[in-house]
Parts: sequence; structure tokens; C-alpha cells
Amino acid sequence: MLISQLGWFIDVYGHAWHYSTPASLLTMVLLMAHVYRTRYQREWLLMVILLMIGWVVEFLLLRSHLIIYVGTAPNSLWPPIWVLLLWPLFGILLPVWQQKMTTLPWQILMGFLCPLAYAAGAHAGAAILPHPAYDFCMMSILWSCLLPALLGLSRHFSLAR
Repeated sequence: MLISQLGWFIDVYGHAWHYSTPASLLTMVLLMAHVYRTRYQREWLLMVILLMIGWVVEFLLLRSHLIIYVGTAPNSLWPPIWVLLLWPLFGILLPVWQQKMTTLPWQILMGFLCPLAYAAGAHAGAAILPHPAYDFCMMSILWSCLLPALLGLSRHFSLAR
């Protein structure tokens, strides 16, 4: 869990402070160290799937103009690498959350709060929320559906710690 939080801080603030490449490389090293250390053989597969899901979600957020990542072209089909790396980092938390959030209402409520990470990234200077209240509400609706599905995916891989 510490690796996930540390990776988020390094990745987001590294981009905000104009050190995207070193921050992304360090984040990849943290991810590889975690996968190397884990006792679960299939966790790397979950991380790859989350990377693909993350690309779709971030693409939709970019195309709907709910978020603008600083330094990214407005019509880019690819979210920045540093953003995509946040998804496997998030995957490290899923087995932990899976044990704590056992009921659907709790998962939906926590999903509704997940966009606080986007707001923190915007506050750090790595992203812009063009219409903060609207953007946060739309992302909250998305994440209140997405988090239970991602927890189900983690459960499918039997990764609870």
C-alpha cells in the first residue's frame, strides 16, 4: 500500500514540477519492485488489465473535456504515460480495499470519493479541471460504477491479502 501512495506522489508531483520522465521511470521501478516482491503470481496480469482500462477511462475523460493534463495536446488519443502508470499503482490497493469494502453501498460511496485524487492532482498543478464542480460530479458518477467493477475484477484474480 505504501508503494502505491509513494508512486502516486512521485508521479503526480514529478509531472507538476516538470520532471515527468524521471518521475515516470521511478514509478515504473516501484511497480516492478512490487510485482517482483508479491507472492501472487497473477497480480501482474491485473496490472496490465488495469492499464488497458485506465487508457479507456482516461481517453474518455480527455475527450469529454472533464480533465486536461498539463502538457497534453487537447485532441490527443493517448493520455500521458505518467497518468497511465497511476492505474497499475491503483491496482496495488484493490486487494486491500477488497477486504475492507465488502458491501456494494460502501464500494459505491468510496467510488464517489475517488475523484478526490484528480482534484489533488489538479491542485498540485499536474492537471486542470475546466469546470471543477461539474467535472467532479461526472467523475464521481463514473467512479461509483467503476470501483465496484474493479474490486470484482480483483476478487476474480483472488488477490485478497
